[in-house]
Amino acid sequence: MTTTSSSTSGTSLTSLDTTYQNLIDYQIKMESAPLTKLEAQQTALQTQRTMYAELKTKLDALRTSSKALISTDPFYTLKAGRTVSVSNIATGTTIISAASSSSAVASSYDISEISLALAHRVRSDQQEYSDQALAKSGTFYIGGTQNRSAVVTLQSPDTISQVNTSDSIATGQKEIGNGTYYIETQKNAAGTWQFRLVDSEGTAIKIANGNSTTNFTNSWQAIPTDGITFSTGRGLNINFGTDSSNFVEKSKLSGATSINYQAKGAEVVVSSSMSLNDIAFAINSSNFASGNEVIATVVNKQMVLSSKYTGESHEIQASGAVLGDLGILTGSSFKNPMQSARDATFKVNGLLVTRSQNSALTDVISGVTLNLAADAEGKSATLNINSDNTSQKAAINTFITNFNALQSYISSNLTITKNTDNTYTRGSLSGDQSIINLRNSLFSLVGSSDLTATVYKSIKDIGITVDSQLNMTITNNAKLENALNNNYSDVISVMDRVMSDVTSKLDKYTGTTSYVDQLIKANAKKTIDVGNSIISMNKRLDAREQVLIKYYADVQAQMDLLSNTQNTNSAWVTSLYASLYA
Repeated sequence: MTTTSSSTSGTSLTSLDTTYQNLIDYQIKMESAPLTKLEAQQTALQTQRTMYAELKTKLDALRTSSKALISTDPFYTLKAGRTVSVSNIATGTTIISAASSSSAVASSYDISEISLALAHRVRSDQQEYSDQALAKSGTFYIGGTQNRSAVVTLQSPDTISQVNTSDSIATGQKEIGNGTYYIETQKNAAGTWQFRLVDSEGTAIKIANGNSTTNFTNSWQAIPTDGITFSTGRGLNINFGTDSSNFVEKSKLSGATSINYQAKGAEVVVSSSMSLNDIAFAINSSNFASGNEVIATVVNKQMVLSSKYTGESHEIQASGAVLGDLGILTGSSFKNPMQSARDATFKVNGLLVTRSQNSALTDVISGVTLNLAADAEGKSATLNINSDNTSQKAAINTFITNFNALQSYISSNLTITKNTDNTYTRGSLSGDQSIINLRNSLFSLVGSSDLTATVYKSIKDIGITVDSQLNMTITNNAKLENALNNNYSDVISVMDRVMSDVTSKLDKYTGTTSYVDQLIKANAKKTIDVGNSIISMNKRLDAREQVLIKYYADVQAQMDLLSNTQNTNSAWVTSLYASLYA
């Protein structure tokens, strides 16, 4: 046996006789029946995992599109569409342009008698050189006065007890610019008294939030009642009353405390070695109050000063002997005016409008940002805001597409098919009562009616139906267009109700803790278990094969030894016989 064992050490299957190989193959095949079942189970789990992933994708897509049709959703897609066009203008002209939000009323607006806003512009006398020292020295103030000031008209009763100027400008902030400001006050729904600072056009101005030196806001904030001076961080201090029982609500138009504010100008120090170019550079490097910025250029040895912004409220202010020496000032007036500051004026459907700028006018037509073009002076045009339901219908069609895709997918995977051999092939979801209930519920929800609704009781009333083949479609496009154009709020109501119900139902089947997600996790765990079983089974079969190989190798060795012995004995007998009869 020792010799036999030694001769079979390291024997492989292919070194055995074919008969033994076939015996081993047959034995392993018979013992591999459990492995075959495990591999079939593994394949089925992989197919199931793919199906669950596809189902989840379709559920997520439907939920996203249904949720986007709920008016309170941040990604609401059923907003009223608008298109903008301009008519009644000559070819090659622009006159006006605009952008419209969904809140704009679809209508035509005649914009006429346009007078564009202009920026204030003045110049100096012509100098001998622009790049040589002027031998002038002194200090001047530009873009404001030498000292900031405020004329305050307090409201009564005294929510605000005092307002005065402050030299404290917060780091990173600009002083408020020249103009009239109002301190508006209100009591919010929670009973908290609040205030904010607005300009002459009613635009809220950013000021310190709760006396902070780093946090600034243009929102309403609580009125401090501790008696401590409130610093806006932008040139104004405010003292409020400490007895809130005396507080009153006041707006810009209803008697709010007003402040006629004059900002401090940029202080420019001129030395005798500075040229005209140097002075212009010093001006452009200065810090100005917000809206009071001045831009200095040098043209033909003359300094041109231009307000950065258009409008009468942005008229340049300047003082100082050096400016008189340069021929910019004569006394307190500008010596060489080039263009007066002017507000834009125009009529909208006959109503006169005045604004300090020509573009980004957001408060002229509700929901519209209006721009007056450079060629608009003295001209007229018609702005047309039209309804456009393209995006709304696209959002509805996205939901319909996702709804039909999910229903078709569920249906195909619920089907049980009879095969030609009288066996049956079951769909991957057949027998899953939860998915069956989901499918039925979704059909029920989209077809539901609210009998208390005054206009549209169901989405069928706006032209969306489910046909006999269980496909959702827009069957009446004209009805949907009419509903969106003429009863938009009622469309919102019916869609909010239906889509909220659909989304709520889908919530149970989507997300990381949902039904389908649990199915995917269970599948993943079972797949791992089956995979581990296959690995273990393969190891056992490999070991079993090695045992069989060794066994049959020993048998083959014994048979070979026996055969060799027989051959040797036969040769000896033959040799003996030959010697006897030789």
